[in-house]
Amino acid sequence: MASGTLRLFAVASGTVLLAFFGCDGERGRYGTSGVASGQGGGFMPPPGPSGGPGPSSGSGGAASDDDVIPDPDAPCDANLDIDSNDPLDAAAAIGLCKKAENGLDWGLLDARWVLPDGSTFTDQALYDLGHGILEDFGALVPREGERFLALSSGTARAPDDPDWSSPIGFDKDYGTPSPAGFPKESPACPGVETGEARDGVALELRMKAPPDALGLGYDFDFYTFEWPLYVCSTFNDFFVALLDPPPAGQDDANISFDSVGNPVSVNNALLLVCGCQNGPPCDAPPTDPLISYECPGGTDSLSDTGFEGAAATGWLATRTPVSGDEVVSLRLVVYDSGDGLLDSTTIIDNLRWLGDDPGGSGTDPLQPK
Repeated sequence: MASGTLRLFAVASGTVLLAFFGCDGERGRYGTSGVASGQGGGFMPPPGPSGGPGPSSGSGGAASDDDVIPDPDAPCDANLDIDSNDPLDAAAAIGLCKKAENGLDWGLLDARWVLPDGSTFTDQALYDLGHGILEDFGALVPREGERFLALSSGTARAPDDPDWSSPIGFDKDYGTPSPAGFPKESPACPGVETGEARDGVALELRMKAPPDALGLGYDFDFYTFEWPLYVCSTFNDFFVALLDPPPAGQDDANISFDSVGNPVSVNNALLLVCGCQNGPPCDAPPTDPLISYECPGGTDSLSDTGFEGAAATGWLATRTPVSGDEVVSLRLVVYDSGDGLLDSTTIIDNLRWLGDDPGGSGTDPLQPK
């Protein structure tokens, strides 16, 4: 047996994670003892440079306040299969229905499945487990139409769906270059270097904006099993949304980030859904000093997702400026870092064109429908 250190962590009532660390510091096998109860594993946003949490990026309001340019063909997701490999079905699941006929009209021009850096993949079977079209995810229901898209570094399924595997340790064992501009280290975690990208999946959409469009928006909910044990560590799962051309004035093309510049990961200020024994507040080891999480979103939306004892953001809305008749590409990406263990899943829905100017890229918590 390889030498190293065996660590045992209690992450929720009745649940123990076992992690074997080899001499190089990498994680080894994981197992569980017991079954997680309804109380999740605790959390609240990592502090920004000022030392305090920042739960909102400041673009303001809920999606219901948006001046939405209607898609005349929506909804279009009523009869989609959970395991469809057609990227056009994935586009339909998030509400992108209208096609740009002959490239002259506005709407969807093209959709394709790619790796996080935009390259093509080779292991079709394992890759395809990372995307799914779901009717629900635990208590989560679509914000538009009858289905939404799931992207996962593990299996994009709920526990009662075919082909589901627990996010505790489903390693698909393939790597890929990171997206352009990544890894992007969190300002909340100085000195931490993120590991190489693993088990990534991405949907790339090429679209032409309506003539009167001033912005683009979509809703998402990020679930991660990296919380609470691997806050501010090299093991960091990401949800990244890359817009091409990038918004003016941004350092990179990513348009989903929190108020202090953290990408959407376990190290961001928008993780609001969580819980712990005798809390909240909940502490997230192994950071020093411990980061305290207030968990204002509770744990209800973690139930029946496979992420009990972990954490999520709850529904968030990203908005970014675009110009009328502009052709843009949006790559929606989920990947693991450092290894393929402890997975993350992002639910995406309600992609929409905006008739009002968002005034810059921003991401905000949404009010329940």
